[in-house]
Parts: sequence; C-alpha cells; structure tokens
Amino acid sequence: MTLYGTIEDIRLKIKERIEDGFGSEINYVIVGRKTRSYKFDPPLVWVLPLEVPVNDSGMALNEIWDLEFLIIGITRSVTDDEEARSKAEEIAIRASGMLMVDPSTGQQDRSLDGLIIDLTRTNWSPGDSRIVDTDESLYGSAVRVKLKFNNTEVE
Repeated sequence: MTLYGTIEDIRLKIKERIEDGFGSEINYVIVGRKTRSYKFDPPLVWVLPLEVPVNDSGMALNEIWDLEFLIIGITRSVTDDEEARSKAEEIAIRASGMLMVDPSTGQQDRSLDGLIIDLTRTNWSPGDSRIVDTDESLYGSAVRVKLKFNNTEVE
C-alpha cells in the first residue's frame, strides 16, 4: 500500500471509532487541517493531523513513522462557561480513549484493528475559550496522540 493510502486508512479508522463511540452525543467528527469549526454546531470532535517525522529504520522501503494528531473537543457556551469548558475537556479525553479500545469487544486495542504498531496519548491541553460574538463562546480542549506505524511502499 502507498504511504498516502495507509495514512488515509488511519484517518478513516479514527473517525469511525469516535463516531461509533459517541453516537448522537456529538454532532460532528471533522478530520483534517483546514476547516472553520465555527461553521459547525458543537459539540464536536476535530481530529487535527500534525507534522509527521520519519524515523529512519535503515531499511529501504520499510520505514517507521510517528503520526500525531490533536483530538480536540469543542463545545459552545451561551450561559454556563464552566460547564462548556468541562464538557470540551471530557469530549477530548473520551475521544482519545476510544482510539485505544476495540468497540466490538471492549478490549484494549492500541493497533486500530492492525493498522498501526502502537498508539499513545502524549499531552493534554485544558479547556480554553474563543469568543465568537458577544453572546457566546466556543471552548476547546485537546489531547495529542502519537501513532506508530510501519510503511512499506508497495503499489
């Protein structure tokens, strides 16, 4: 499989696990770097891919990659800022945890059904607000996850 195909499969699996885990509790799961999250109705999860360094394994066409994402919970507040901040933090932490469990068995699976070698949470950012207009604020909280995978470039 190509590198792009592998990364796209990982993105789709992340989206699927989060959508299945939350069900109707959230309105959207957005995956990608360019979006205007304020155009979507929170609560939502935004999966933001970060730069991808290559760990040289010394083997031609067989590389180990570390792929990192921010899993961001976003909520909206009109009257209760503390509740919105707390809910954004809960969504981010729960969504990142959903990536580590096989939904069909409830057992730990840090391989995303065999797509990757390992997955770890590496950082958490507490809830913070961004004022949208005078009547409401958006709150976001993020968990950084690192996925390690092996890429063998084969068409």
